[in-house]
Amino acid sequence: MNIMIYNNKLDIIPFLHRFFQAKQCPILFVDETNIHVQLTIEMDKALMNRPFYWHYIAATNQLGEPKQLLLTTKQVESPEKEWIHHGSPRLEQIYQLMLQENNVVQLFEIQHTDVQTMLHPWLLTNYCISYQGKQKKESFFSLGLNLINGTIVHNMMERLNLISLDPSISAYCYIISPIIKIQSGYKRIEQIITEQIQKENYNWAKESLQYMEEEIEMANYFFEDKTTEKYTKEITSIKQRFQPKISHDVINGGVVYLSNQFLQKTN
Repeated sequence: MNIMIYNNKLDIIPFLHRFFQAKQCPILFVDETNIHVQLTIEMDKALMNRPFYWHYIAATNQLGEPKQLLLTTKQVESPEKEWIHHGSPRLEQIYQLMLQENNVVQLFEIQHTDVQTMLHPWLLTNYCISYQGKQKKESFFSLGLNLINGTIVHNMMERLNLISLDPSISAYCYIISPIIKIQSGYKRIEQIITEQIQKENYNWAKESLQYMEEEIEMANYFFEDKTTEKYTKEITSIKQRFQPKISHDVINGGVVYLSNQFLQKTN
């Protein structure tokens, strides 16, 4: 069965809103499906692929004019709006930028103690799996990976909600350096996600493929000339809407330092 699988993301507009605010880009307009931002010089250089322009600006001692971005989650063909969606180059570019900058949360389990207490580093990842075809749905889950011994914990966020965390480490506590690197940890989690996807029931995908073939047959019936641009666009549109796709990506994540008693506390 031909199912496309992507590494993906979920609520795009709220995510972009937070991202551009953090980058100090003025938000000119935002609603449920659109966001219009004024890029800073730094973000223009990072996102707009204009190295020669900025080299010229620097060489001529000018200020330069960073561009604006108008992004929409609705499929459009417009020079004014850029369609951003799961798997789109623009969204992947932003994800990569965040990874390169190592934007991860760091929190510590609060300890009320007067003795030396060791905290283990855990990699926290909150994921979304998106299914697209005749029908669309998303499922969310949270995983934790102990970066010392490799223990994997499901429903990690539910467990963390049972304890108190703080950006600062408690008195008398100390941390130990990870044995497993964060990048390797993400790869382990990606493998778990892939295995989970492979075990799932794909009846929804079969139904979507069948519906797609029926739509194509209908288009073939109505279009006598199969060489026209209109026919080609119609077939492409049908495939884009009904081709089964599975996408997954980190919603957010970070490193959380937890006591040895964490698992017992949250059972």
